[in-house]
Amino acid sequence: MPNFKTRILANQEIAPGYWRMRIQAPGAVANCRPGQFLMFRVQLSLLPLLRRPFGIFRTGFQPSDVDGLPPVEYLEILYKVVGQGTAMMSELHTGDRVEILGPLGRGFAPGGSGREKILVGGGIGLVPLFMLAQDLVGDNRVRLLMGGRTRDDIIAITEFERLGVETYTATEDGSL
Repeated sequence: MPNFKTRILANQEIAPGYWRMRIQAPGAVANCRPGQFLMFRVQLSLLPLLRRPFGIFRTGFQPSDVDGLPPVEYLEILYKVVGQGTAMMSELHTGDRVEILGPLGRGFAPGGSGREKILVGGGIGLVPLFMLAQDLVGDNRVRLLMGGRTRDDIIAITEFERLGVETYTATEDGSL
């Protein structure tokens, strides 16, 4: 369970109340499995006292800020502002320092290949399904049933569709 201090590469609102945070994370791409999560300390201080758990949405590489240096490994989390901790997270900027514990958890066992896979999630519950979909699309037909209270709760649909995942949406208010 690695505990590390790192910096934020990006933090932006992607839909009303939903945010995407990209965190520098050396070794992340090789060490993360679909369905794993991070324990995130909002500030490098005592308050709020408890770390917050967040599913890992994606890992990858981005070009370095400095010419000639290798690409930077990153983790992305998506989160919804619902309380004091996530409100504080939404105020963080590129370059701010954070403390991470993880990746944690066993992750998903994707099952056999060559079969249709159906993924179901809604709102922020879609986060751990993205890396699973990445692993599945090569050998399987993948469908995602996603829901939310309103159209604002349907997040990351474009990312799933770019993978080749068939997406189906529904909302409680009928807006989709």
